[in-house]
Amino acid sequence: NYRSWYDGGILAFFMLGGFVFQMMGLEGISPAVSAFLTSLYVIFTALILAYLAGRFQSKSLLFGVALATFGAGYIQGPPELHYDIAEWLTILCALMFAGHIIFTDIITKRIDPITVTGNYFPKKLKETGSAVTIINNQEIEQSGMNYVAQILSATAGYQDYKSGGPQSLTRAFLRGNETDHTLVLINGMKIVDSSTGRGSVDLERLKLTGVDRIEVLRGSQSAIYGSEAIGGVINIILKRGTKEPVKFLNMEVSNRLDKDITSGISGSVKDLYFSLNYNHSEGPGISAAEQSLGYDENDSYNIDSANLVVDYDLNSSTEISLISRVFTSENEEDDAPLGPFVDADRQANLLDWQSALSLNKQYELFSMEALISTAKARRYQLKEDIKFRWYIADLNSAKLKFNVPISSKENLIFGIETERSHMDTQDQYNAYDFKVSSSSSFYSYSNNTIKNLFIDGSLRSNHHDLYGLSSTYRIAASYLIPNSNFRLHSSYGTGY
Repeated sequence: NYRSWYDGGILAFFMLGGFVFQMMGLEGISPAVSAFLTSLYVIFTALILAYLAGRFQSKSLLFGVALATFGAGYIQGPPELHYDIAEWLTILCALMFAGHIIFTDIITKRIDPITVTGNYFPKKLKETGSAVTIINNQEIEQSGMNYVAQILSATAGYQDYKSGGPQSLTRAFLRGNETDHTLVLINGMKIVDSSTGRGSVDLERLKLTGVDRIEVLRGSQSAIYGSEAIGGVINIILKRGTKEPVKFLNMEVSNRLDKDITSGISGSVKDLYFSLNYNHSEGPGISAAEQSLGYDENDSYNIDSANLVVDYDLNSSTEISLISRVFTSENEEDDAPLGPFVDADRQANLLDWQSALSLNKQYELFSMEALISTAKARRYQLKEDIKFRWYIADLNSAKLKFNVPISSKENLIFGIETERSHMDTQDQYNAYDFKVSSSSSFYSYSNNTIKNLFIDGSLRSNHHDLYGLSSTYRIAASYLIPNSNFRLHSSYGTGY
């Protein structure tokens, strides 16, 4: 929007001006003198802030500014200053850098802070005690990547394992924990894995089409999210409807005839907001078979994915939301019956679908959220067009949550959650079918009574058909260091 471009233009003006004046000044002075004069931005920043605030800064800050300037000037001996045109241009450079720092502080304070859903309700990033990485929409669009696993590869504490080339099974690991201990959510919805019936999700099923941002919470989150979150949580947030209509279409073709088509539409009709995104990709793929043995047939792929987000405001205090996602793929496969991979007439077909319906109601003293969701996964493997192995998994869940603001500094969240899962697997050697259910109650309390200190504690009690009763807890704290952009955070939690 206009405000973002205006703010960006101001910052670009000061940054560009600083570099231009510095380069011009270097034509007539040595790098040592240039470095000293440029470091005067520290003094200029302090003096300008003191003028704007109408008072001098603290003595310790002024002493630090003087010490830093002295050190910069004498790091290579006393500076030789003549105050010719080159020196004055470099002083202007220091003023421009000081302006960039001051306006960065002003603009960032005006922008809404990034929030995360680390304890079941949106919280400012600086207030959460978890180690969190946010990948925003701008980073996603600029990356040019297609899959969630690709953009997560640069995230701290994240690793993945691929069982082959493109479109092959990809598992996520956070902080070295088992893949079953990393919970992957889409707008808070759990995804069921067809081959395990649990949370060890194949990330190759998750495309970036329609994704607004990704939150990665490292460390145990079991007290908040349940048993699969021992290592952490990857929460994928989809784009929501916009007030003004938005449409787009993007088509790509490679010289290998790989095709990728992405389209989307979002907008609103009175109090109903919607966002629909679709992606189709296909291509000849590559072969996993040993070329040294004479195998060179490529294994083609054909993938479709779509997601829909609908929000309807019944009134100023009530909202109904529908979220649905579907993914289908048909991939040719090679086989390795006796060791090396060989070309084979095999194919894997996958259907993955999740949907959730939620009601959010705001009362005078508290708010309530009711949610029901379902996830289904079907994976069939065919050999010479005959089905020889399949995996069928279903997961149905429901949650009722209450958010009670005790005061402006304290907040209490509590609720109940239940899950029912079904797994059916059969191949030429084994066949099994099982059903399991679990129920949980959860509680989370946050406190900001002490200035700059944010503390939250969570407790979950769980009853599982197979494992009986269990409980887990988590304590986290975040401290904002005054007069800085730094925070100290720590968390301790258990898992089951």
